[in-house]
Amino acid sequence: MKKNFLKYAEILKKNGIKKSLSEIQRFVSDYFDIPLPKVIAFDFDFSEKMEKKLQEFCLKRGEGIPFSYLTGFAYFYGRKFFVDESVLVPRPETEHIVEFVLKKLPWDFKGRILDCCTGSGNIAITFAKELKNAEVFASDISKNAVKVAKRNSLYHNADVSFILCDKLDCFKPRSFDLIVANPPYIGFLEKDFLEKEVLNEPHIALFGGEKGYEFLEDFLRQAILCVKEKGLIIFEMGYNQIDDVRFFANNVLENVKIRFLKDLNGYFRVGVIENA
Repeated sequence: MKKNFLKYAEILKKNGIKKSLSEIQRFVSDYFDIPLPKVIAFDFDFSEKMEKKLQEFCLKRGEGIPFSYLTGFAYFYGRKFFVDESVLVPRPETEHIVEFVLKKLPWDFKGRILDCCTGSGNIAITFAKELKNAEVFASDISKNAVKVAKRNSLYHNADVSFILCDKLDCFKPRSFDLIVANPPYIGFLEKDFLEKEVLNEPHIALFGGEKGYEFLEDFLRQAILCVKEKGLIIFEMGYNQIDDVRFFANNVLENVKIRFLKDLNGYFRVGVIENA
């Protein structure tokens, strides 16, 4: 059995997958629902079905298909979320948004929250579970993304209202106490420098314009109108966009206070607008 694992790990390694053996072990654990310690100790029966699935897994991973698309799910803030090719894979960096909001708001917060560009629904559903008195909404332009988000909402028994909408086009002024977004913010100019794994995720959720922050600027123009007075807008952005976003906020938006939060690598990746 160990020889089989090492064989497939070597195939992944040749295709540029750095933690190849770890991925093989995690895939078998996740896909076949076997506790990871048992997989690592080779304490399970290795079947022909597993052999076939490992062959398929290695082929598709070699083509750059994200790991979570092959298992069908990813984890975010300790919860399992179903994903497919219509949504971005939830990333640990985005948990900074959730952590900031949960520290900022009281546990019995009763306001209205909107998660724009919801994708798999991971942010909205997390807020619905953690802030049980809040009224949570989630929007996305993609019908398939909304389907995935609704599936996740049912799985977690989360009370979220989903709306098919381009940015905030379908919302009235001063509708929400908090608006969050993980919008597309990669520039088309960066496309040739991205890993093929990233390029296999939906481009509509990746690219925010030629330079990347154009989508974000449109979102902020709308968010300023849709958030209530003394409300809060929080958004993820590119690691290299702080100067452009700060200039836009200070010179185009009116009467706002903006600050930025660093990720674990020391990059400013989250923008916070208060008292909008």
